Amino acid sequence: MNEAQYSVPRLLKEVPNQPTDACLQSNRWKSRFTLIFDQEGYSPAFFQEMWTQHRISCITYRKFPQEPWPEAWFEEVEVALPGGERVWMKLAEQGSWIGSGKHVGTGGPEAYLECSSDESDQYGV
Repeated sequence: MNEAQYSVPRLLKEVPNQPTDACLQSNRWKSRFTLIFDQEGYSPAFFQEMWTQHRISCITYRKFPQEPWPEAWFEEVEVALPGGERVWMKLAEQGSWIGSGKHVGTGGPEAYLECSSDESDQYGV
């Protein structure tokens, strides 16, 4: 039994504030909760399994993204961090079943994120 096979049933029972079945049925993009991985967790097949079997969304990043995206694709937006702090980030998004997004830090390289949920609150990073 791998780590996910062990952890997911437990998480389904223990993660607080999960949406009701009625809520999930009324919003096809609503997830129960989100799993966040480092780049070692990148697996589109696993993401799809989590979504189709459990309505769990997943987020990870690619360590070595492909070509840089054009600067024109990025939008500078104010983002609320979990602790309440608000910061400005340059963000771009490119949709697919597994959505892609990039963040460019001040003078830094792009960070490439992969997400299997389209339920974001428009840059609720």
